[in-house]
Amino acid sequence: MGIKGKRIAPKTAKAEKAKTPRGKLSKRQKWLVAAGVAAAVPLLAFASWRLLVRPPPLPPVESPAPPLLPSMDPSNPLPPPSGTQIYRPPDIAFDQDIRTVLIAGVYDGTNTDSIMVARLNYKANEMHVVSIQRDILVMHDGRARKVNSVVSHAGGEPGGGMAELVGALEYMLGFKIGSTVYVKFTGVEQLVDSVGGVEFDVPTRLYKPEEGINLQKGLQTLSGKQAIMLLRYRGYSGGVGGLPSYDYGRMYIQQQFLKAAARQLLVPQNITKAPEWARIFEENVTTSLKTGEILWFVEQSFGIDSEKITFATLPSKTDDRQLSAGQGSYDYIIADEALVMINEMLNPYNMDITRDMVSWYMPWATRDAKEH
Repeated sequence: MGIKGKRIAPKTAKAEKAKTPRGKLSKRQKWLVAAGVAAAVPLLAFASWRLLVRPPPLPPVESPAPPLLPSMDPSNPLPPPSGTQIYRPPDIAFDQDIRTVLIAGVYDGTNTDSIMVARLNYKANEMHVVSIQRDILVMHDGRARKVNSVVSHAGGEPGGGMAELVGALEYMLGFKIGSTVYVKFTGVEQLVDSVGGVEFDVPTRLYKPEEGINLQKGLQTLSGKQAIMLLRYRGYSGGVGGLPSYDYGRMYIQQQFLKAAARQLLVPQNITKAPEWARIFEENVTTSLKTGEILWFVEQSFGIDSEKITFATLPSKTDDRQLSAGQGSYDYIIADEALVMINEMLNPYNMDITRDMVSWYMPWATRDAKEH
């Protein structure tokens, strides 16, 4: 007689579960935990980013204002009595969607080679940038100076020079500037090299060997060193290449190069270069912005079409007469044209900036009763 086999029931999920020792996770549970962690990490990273990245705060509208500049007598360039204030309408306020920043570039650590004020409207995704001619007259430390010398006369940067430049520009432009960025040209050189150069059409032969400048005319990919040659050259005499003369030509070229660089740098594939750019920024830039505010500006910049970044130069006029021996020629504001540009491209307020809200040093300009 054969031995009857014992029927073995198939293992059930319940039986399998019972075999898992208490205190240990099954394979299925481990997989679920791993999936949850994988999903949580980017969410936490995103949440941390959003907590860190924020726009810079708006400056106070009301703050101690420097004295108005007088109708200057070239032989006695002194400010009016302290206590004279620039007019501010009582209901003036900042547009909450706008941020302004002063950008100053320096090559050799002394006078600034480039001064620009930018206005970013982050709801409209547009940016306007206005260059300030470096020979424009401003009042600083009780005397008339060219605006490009203010930082060095005030002790450089860091050292308080940018704060002094802000003060000089605020009563010239009629509004409070939100943030400052002081850039060494070596940083621009490194940034250009980080993307393999910037393609740019050099408008004319640039040759000034005593300053190490030697560039051929035509479309080419500029290295960082060549980009600095382009940004520093100012020998555009007599409208060579169809350009404005001297410093005005240099400002125009700086604007065109920055627009070309923005078009080629601010593309999605370059987001991976953020760590390298952060290092370049840290080594070559002094700024009033905090880390999260810098990241906010970077984030906003990547969202702006290059065609919505516009450049202009504050209208001014050169006068070859000297205030005192050896000081050279100065520039002064062209009042009506400048006021239109300030309102169209820079004004961060909820109302127009009017003539009694600005103060310009115009020693030889024709004045009317409304001018100081």
